[in-house]
Amino acid sequence: GRFGGGAGGMGFDGVDDQMEASSGVGVALDHGTWEAWVLPRICNANMQSLVFANTPTYGNDAGLVITPTGCVYQVWHDRSSTGSTTDIYGTSKATIGSWSHLAFTWDGSFVRLYVNGVLEREVADSSPVDFSGKPYYLGRYGDGGGGRFNGKLDDVLIHNVAKSPDYIYRRANPGVPTIRFLAHTEPEANAQGGF
Repeated sequence: GRFGGGAGGMGFDGVDDQMEASSGVGVALDHGTWEAWVLPRICNANMQSLVFANTPTYGNDAGLVITPTGCVYQVWHDRSSTGSTTDIYGTSKATIGSWSHLAFTWDGSFVRLYVNGVLEREVADSSPVDFSGKPYYLGRYGDGGGGRFNGKLDDVLIHNVAKSPDYIYRRANPGVPTIRFLAHTEPEANAQGGF
């Protein structure tokens, strides 16, 4: 995988491989982040679902997918129960056979899509992402069973806070040095006032 050598990561064949976290795992989040390392094997005429959560009635769905048109990454936040949908299409094409870091954040004001640590798109959206009582799916489009992913996923993380752009950049670019400026000052001997 991305961090464990060529044999690591979870593989999906695009036919019937998937992973599901049972119902009841999800929660309603006013702020959050999904992130994952993704290695797609193909681009085809079908949407490929990477991480997805939905209910059997397909209300309040959310997903991180590869689109069939243009083979770009997309965040899908469908709130059909309220009649609104936020779709964010990235600008970078999925790179076949190469790892990419994806992150989807929402902070109560904006939904954002990052690819390899770089903000690709943001859309104003104040709705929480509600996964209450819903299962999470890796490698397929929810309980509908379609949208099968052909590739590998590694280090899939779901956070209950909207991670900062700096955090996302460093996750996508491990090994980038951190530069910190520290200043040490001492009060002047003749200074007026209270120290």
